[in-house]
Amino acid sequence: MISHRVRRVSNSQNERVCTSAWRVLASLVLALAGIVGALGISQPAAAYQGVAPAYTHSWYINNVDVGAIQYLGQVDGGWDADPNHCQPAYNGSQDKIVVLDFGKALKLYDDSLAYRGYGTRIFTMNPMYLTDEDIAYRVEQYAAQYFWSSGGPGGCAQTRIAIGTNNSFLCESSSYPCNAYNAGWEWSNVVSNVNNWLQSQGFSGRLSARAANDIETFGYTPAEGFHCAGDTTDFMNGFADNPGGNATLDFGDAVTSSGCWTLDQVRYVTTGRPNFYGLPEVYNSCQMGHYTDGCAGYAGVESATGAIEFKGQMTECGQADVVPQYNCGPDDYGPRQAWEALWAKQQLYFGSGGQPSGMPFSTNIKPQ
Repeated sequence: MISHRVRRVSNSQNERVCTSAWRVLASLVLALAGIVGALGISQPAAAYQGVAPAYTHSWYINNVDVGAIQYLGQVDGGWDADPNHCQPAYNGSQDKIVVLDFGKALKLYDDSLAYRGYGTRIFTMNPMYLTDEDIAYRVEQYAAQYFWSSGGPGGCAQTRIAIGTNNSFLCESSSYPCNAYNAGWEWSNVVSNVNNWLQSQGFSGRLSARAANDIETFGYTPAEGFHCAGDTTDFMNGFADNPGGNATLDFGDAVTSSGCWTLDQVRYVTTGRPNFYGLPEVYNSCQMGHYTDGCAGYAGVESATGAIEFKGQMTECGQADVVPQYNCGPDDYGPRQAWEALWAKQQLYFGSGGQPSGMPFSTNIKPQ
């Protein structure tokens, strides 16, 4: 059984995990394999040569049962370890991203548990609430199954597990006063806690944690509740100001909305801080255009504010694997189609060689 007894990072104290024989052994494996440089989200200098990587699975989490989460990790690890999905790239390893989206950030209060802290409301018809501690534990269980089913220490994939939330009803329906900036700060602590645990288990040679945020920018509606730039930016700044220094990926859209989002504000949450990165939704050509050179009368973020080095793209094809690589719906891109289209658009801003750092990630998200 995988141990969960790892000290947690809190607002008041950033605690260190004691060195163990596991960590020493893992460090030796990393050094011998020469893969330490693959741990960060930034990529080696050599440009990716315009070949779409195999897509990974990402999920809107709606079943928080630990066994269900472990099963996801087992299936996803096996998928990413398949020789057809783990072709060489970047110094002989294959960089991958998996987004686990746990829903809306808020603050919880439970008299029976004597808990007052941040958490999320997940994607169910009957709201299910998870504390940040609950979320970290489930990500760890996912990671353990992923690690061993994808080959253990010698596996091919170098995978970033992005712990996701969104800006829908941000801090609304909280059972205790909620502050968006503090919610972002605590979300960074979730990432730090998972990374500490991965290191304690000897998994950090191949797995690391990041954050992700499905930032939708088309304006607030009572039905969907996606917040405007003010609260959303506060959340992102709280995350970035946390001394943990964790990375986060914006996997939302870029449709501006009067009085709610400007192009400059969209750019800021995508790449405005050193550890902010873009993994845009590229479900179709127009959605991609909102980020790049414009669509349907809207200017594009890049054409109006300057080039952005995206880390890859996300599609939302609902079919069982293998999802169609092209045209997974009447107006929907498949994963390879979306990646190739975004890569081609990026040549408008970076020239025929594409982005200097490459575009290593491709992922497809759907409900669990």
